[in-house]
Amino acid sequence: MTRDLFQTRREPCAHNLLNLWALEDGALVGVDLQYTKLFRLTCPDALFASEAELEQHAVALGRLLDGLPENCTAQLIVRVRWDAGSKIEEYASYERPEGDMLRFIVGARVDFLRKLPFKRVEHFLALSTYAEKTDLMKLGLRPLALKVPDLGRELAGLHERRIEGLRKVCATASAALRDAKVAALPLSEAESLAFLYGRLNPALAQHTPPPPLRKSATLRSQLALNAWDCGFDTLTVDGHHHRAVNLVVRPGGLDGRAMAALADQVPGDFDLVIAVHSLSQEKAQREVEWNSTSAAVIGGLSMFTRYHEADLKCEDADALLAHVKSSCQKLYLMSCHLVLRDVDLKALTRSTDQAIQALRRLDDAVGVVDDMNHLPLFLASLPGHSHLNPRAHLVHTEAAARFLTMSSGWDGCPWPQFMTPGDDGKALGIDLFSPELTAKHSLILGVSGEGKSVLTNSLLTSFFSADESHNVIVIDDGGSYRRLCGLLGGQYLEPTLDGTYAFNPFLAREYAFDEAGRLDADFLSFMTLLVQLMVHKADLSNNQKSIIQRCVLAAYESGKSRTPILADLREAFRAFRGDEEDEALARSFYKDLDLWTEGTYGRLLNRPGTFDAASRFIVFDLNKMTQEDLKPVLLLIIKSVIHPKLADKSLRKVIALDEVWKFLREKAGADLAAEWYKTGRRFNAAVMVVTQSAEDLLASKAAEAITHNSTVKWILNLGGGYEKLADLKLSAEEIEAVKSLGKNVDRSRFRKVFLRFGERKAVIRNQLSPTEYWLYTTDPNDVNREAALREAHPEWGAVELLRALAGGARA
Repeated sequence: MTRDLFQTRREPCAHNLLNLWALEDGALVGVDLQYTKLFRLTCPDALFASEAELEQHAVALGRLLDGLPENCTAQLIVRVRWDAGSKIEEYASYERPEGDMLRFIVGARVDFLRKLPFKRVEHFLALSTYAEKTDLMKLGLRPLALKVPDLGRELAGLHERRIEGLRKVCATASAALRDAKVAALPLSEAESLAFLYGRLNPALAQHTPPPPLRKSATLRSQLALNAWDCGFDTLTVDGHHHRAVNLVVRPGGLDGRAMAALADQVPGDFDLVIAVHSLSQEKAQREVEWNSTSAAVIGGLSMFTRYHEADLKCEDADALLAHVKSSCQKLYLMSCHLVLRDVDLKALTRSTDQAIQALRRLDDAVGVVDDMNHLPLFLASLPGHSHLNPRAHLVHTEAAARFLTMSSGWDGCPWPQFMTPGDDGKALGIDLFSPELTAKHSLILGVSGEGKSVLTNSLLTSFFSADESHNVIVIDDGGSYRRLCGLLGGQYLEPTLDGTYAFNPFLAREYAFDEAGRLDADFLSFMTLLVQLMVHKADLSNNQKSIIQRCVLAAYESGKSRTPILADLREAFRAFRGDEEDEALARSFYKDLDLWTEGTYGRLLNRPGTFDAASRFIVFDLNKMTQEDLKPVLLLIIKSVIHPKLADKSLRKVIALDEVWKFLREKAGADLAAEWYKTGRRFNAAVMVVTQSAEDLLASKAAEAITHNSTVKWILNLGGGYEKLADLKLSAEEIEAVKSLGKNVDRSRFRKVFLRFGERKAVIRNQLSPTEYWLYTTDPNDVNREAALREAHPEWGAVELLRALAGGARA
C-alpha cells in the first residue's frame, strides 16, 4: 500500500521532496507514513560534568537507543541562532524605581548590551517510526506525491495503531532521558508548526507568524512558502544561503565533553544534526560481514601491491563485529552533519571553514563540504527527514550514545536583576533571590586587579535598580563604595570614636520581645555572642551563657519603657545574685565591660542609637577604626543597628561583607558568620561575602560557615592557590574551569568569571559599558579627571558629568 502513495515526476519541484503530509494528534505524519514526535530538551552541561556523570549520561542514552524498536530513528537537532536580542529587550522592559540616576544607569547598561551579539541554543529530539517493511539502509532522496484522493479516511485505522506505537517509543525514551538528567517536553502542534515554518522560511518567520494550520491541505503546501535555489555549493531558501558539512570519517575516540564543545566552536547560525537509526540486527550484521568480505577481496586483487585502505576496512569491520558480540551491544546507522546559514556568502564560507576545523578537533574526525548534497542535507536537518543523509556510518551502541551527547550551557534565570554576556555567547540573567536557590548567600573571590570590585558593584547596582523593595547594606573596610553610594543617594557611615555616631546593640522593645512577652531567642543568642567578643572569650560554658541571658533580661526590666544601653547590662552583671561561682563569673563580665562602657569605646557603643537606616543603599566603612578588637564587635552590632530594616520581610536585602573576614580568625568569628547567615534566612536577606584570598578566608574560623551557606560562588582569576578551592566545595572540573580564566586573550575588554549558581555552572564575561566604568572606578587618575571636569562645569549634575566622562570629555 505504501508504494501506491508515490508517483515520480520527471523534474520534481523541490517542495515535493518534503516528507510532510499532516500534523495529527501531536505527531508529524510523512507522505511515506513516517510518524515523528518532536521534543524540546533541557540538558545538563557536560563541560562541567565529572567523568562519572558523563558515563552515567552515556549509559542512559545507550539504554534509550537499545530501547528503540527496529525501523525507528532518534534525531538530535541542536539549533544555534544569533538572534537572542529579545532577552535584552525583555530585560529593558521591566518596571523599575523612579529617579534620573537609576534610569541613566539602567539605560546605559541596556544600550551597551544591545550592541553585543547573543546566541540562542535550543535542543530538540525527534523520534520517528516508519511504515512496515521499510529498509532504512536503502532509503534515499525521491519526490513524494499523494495518489489516493482521501488518504486520511483510508488510513484511519492504521493511524491509530501508528500513534499508539509512537507513544510507546516516546514513553520508553522519556524514561531513559530522565536517567540521563535530560528533561524532555513534547512540542504542541502549534510549536511543531512554528519549528518547521521558521526552518523553511527563515526571513519571513522573523516578522510574520506561521499561518493557522488547515487540516484540508497538506502540511508541506502550508509551510513551503518560498522558492528554493539549489546550486552546486549552496542551497538558498528565502534569502538565506545554506551549506552543509558532513562527517565522512569518524573520530578515533570520543567523549561526551568533546562532543558538547563542538557546538561552541562553530560560528554563525547553524543546525547540528545527529541521527541514529535502529536497524534489523540480522541485516546490519550481514552488512558488516559483506563489507569485510568485499574489502578482503579488494585487498587481495593484486599480487604485487597492497590496498592498505581495503585492509583497514576489513580490520575495522571485523573489530566492530567482535566488539558488538562480546559486549552485547547493537548496531546502528549513525549520521552527523551541520547545516550552516547566512545571508552573506563570504561569511558563510568563513563559518564553513571553522566548522570543518571543529570536526577535525574531534580526535581527527573528517568533515567535508558536501557539494551537490546541500538539498538532501538541508532536508535531513528537519524532523522526519534524517534518513536523507547519504553518509551514514555503522556504529555500535556505545559510539552512537557518545555522539548523541545532550549538553547545553545554562540559560540563566527567568526574571533577572543582573544581565551579563556568557562566555558561550548567551545573554545570562541572574536573579540573586532565585527560587531554585536553597539559600540566597554568595561568595565573591578574586585577587586584586581582576575585577572583583567591579563585579560586586555591578551586582549591587543591578539589584538596587531592579525594584523599590530592594535594599543594599555594605560593610566595607577600605572605601571601595563611597563614590557609588554618593551617586545612588545612599547613606555612607564611617564610625569613629569622636561621638559622631552612636550604635546601640540593644533592640527596641517592639523587636526584642515576642507576642507572649518573651525575649526573642535569636536576639539572646546575638547578645551572648556580643559579650563573648567583648570579653575576648574563645568559648563560653552553658553556665556563662545563662548568666549573660539573664542579665540581658534584667537590663530591659531596669530600663522600664526605654531601650537599654550597654551600661544597663554592665549594671545587671554587678547586681547579679546566685551562688558564689555564678556571682564571680558575673563580676568578671562586669569588669571586662568597663572598656566598652566607661572607656574609649563608650562614646560609640554606650549611648542610645543615633542612626536611622532610612536609605535603600547604606555603607558602613570600618576603615577608620584602627582598633582591631573593636571591628568584629562593630561588625556584629551593625546587625542590631539595621534591625528595623531587616525585620521588614517585605523588603529584599543584600548584605555585602567586603574584606571583613580577616577580623574573624578566632572561633567567635565562626559564630558571628553563622549569626549573619541566620539573620539572612529569617529576614529575607542574602549575605554576600567578598574577599581576595581563598587562603585568608579558609584561615578564618568562619570559613566553614561561609562555604556551607554560600550556594552561589563567583570566582575570578586567582593566579594560583587553586588547591585551596577544593575546600570551598568545588569539584575537579570546576577548579579546571577556574584555572582557565587566566587564559583570557581579551583581558582589555572583559574579565572572565566562573559562576556556580546552586547546581548550575557557567563562565561569564564581566564586561562594562563606558558609563559603568566611570560609575565604579576608584582609580586615582580617574578620580582626578572627574574632579577637574566637575570644577570646569559646576552647572552639571551627576548624570551630565557621568555622560560626559563616558563620552571621553576632559577638562
